[in-house]
Amino acid sequence: MKRANRTTDSIPTRPLPGVIALVLLALCFSSSCQEQASSAQLEKHSPSVRVTLGNIHHVEAQGEGEQAHEGGSITWSFEGGGQLRLDRFLIVVSDIELHACLPTREKTRGAFLDLLIPEARAHVPSSATRLGTPYVEDLLGKPGSANILGEVAPPPMRYCELYTVIAPADDDVINLTDVATEELEGKSAMLAGAWRESAEAEWESFSHTFSFKMLHKTALLDPKSGSAPLVLEDKGSAFLLLDTRLSSELVKTPEALKESAPALALVKHVLSQTTIYRPPARKEK
Repeated sequence: MKRANRTTDSIPTRPLPGVIALVLLALCFSSSCQEQASSAQLEKHSPSVRVTLGNIHHVEAQGEGEQAHEGGSITWSFEGGGQLRLDRFLIVVSDIELHACLPTREKTRGAFLDLLIPEARAHVPSSATRLGTPYVEDLLGKPGSANILGEVAPPPMRYCELYTVIAPADDDVINLTDVATEELEGKSAMLAGAWRESAEAEWESFSHTFSFKMLHKTALLDPKSGSAPLVLEDKGSAFLLLDTRLSSELVKTPEALKESAPALALVKHVLSQTTIYRPPARKEK
C-alpha cells in the first residue's frame, strides 16, 4: 500500500510550550513583576513612609481686571467678540498611582508591556503605591481649595511619575457634585455650556457626556523644593496635589464645542496639562 505524503499543511499547528514559557518568563521578570516583588519586600520592612494624595484646580478669571472665579459657570470672551460660557466640567478619576524611577532597560521593558496592557483600568484595588478610590472632580467648583483623597504607604525610593487613570464611573464613585450619581454611571466626563458670536447674539447651548479611558503620566517632583524626582526616605512623608488648570488659552476653537469630537478633544487636552501643585513661595518678612 502506498503511503500518503504528509505535508506541513496537513499537520495541525499549536504554540510550542517552550516558547510560551519563555514569553511568560520574560514578562514575569519585566518591570511590572519586579516592581511588585521589590515593593512588597520593602513595604514589609519599611511601613512608615506616608504620602497624602489629593487634587486642586485653578480657573482663569473671566476677564482682565475682574474678580477671580469663585466657582460655578464662567464666561470667556475671545478675539472677534465671541463668548464661551462653561456651565459644567466634570471628570471621573479612577485611581492614582506612584511609579518608581526605573533604569533605561527597565523603561524599555515597561514600554513593551504598555502595548500589552490596557491603557486604563476602572476601579482597581488600592495598594502600597496606588489609591484606588474613584471620585468625581468638578473643574468649575471653587478653585484653589485642596481636596484630600487618601493616603498610601509606598516603599522608600525615588519616584519619577504619578499615573492618573480617567475611566467611567461605578455606582460607588465618590461624588460631591450636584449631579446625581446615577447620571454619572458609565461616564468619564461631562462638559456643558454655550457659545455665541457676540455679546448681542443668542446663546447656542451644548451638552456632552463621554465614556473613555485615559492614562495620564505626570512628572513627579518635590512640591517644597521643586526638585525631581520625588525622593521618599524611610519614615518620610509627602503631600501631593494634582493641579488641573482651566483657562481660555486651552480653547482653540470655542465655536466648535457644539460638536462632540472637539469637545472631547478639549477635555483630554485639559487633563493632559495636569501637574503637581507647588505652593507659592512665602514672602520674607
